[in-house]
Amino acid sequence: MRTLTDADGIAPREVTLTADFAPHPDNVVWENLGVSTTSRYVRSTIVNGILLLQICVSTYAITEVTNRNVDVAIDSVYARLPSVAAA
Repeated sequence: MRTLTDADGIAPREVTLTADFAPHPDNVVWENLGVSTTSRYVRSTIVNGILLLQICVSTYAITEVTNRNVDVAIDSVYARLPSVAAA
């Protein structure tokens, strides 16, 4: 067991780290080791596809909100400008 303290004073509390030995192989859950490589690849592809979809939707939503806020801000600036009559 080792006690660590932050020398920079950023985190003045003490942190205690403990390490234990790995469990005996009889106590390990071996169920997921029977999953085939193809099944892992398909699951990974599905998860990554969902994450990519989330990123695309979030980026689109942020872009739309930003553009609308900019349009509103520009409109409010132009509304305050005096109109110039053509001479």
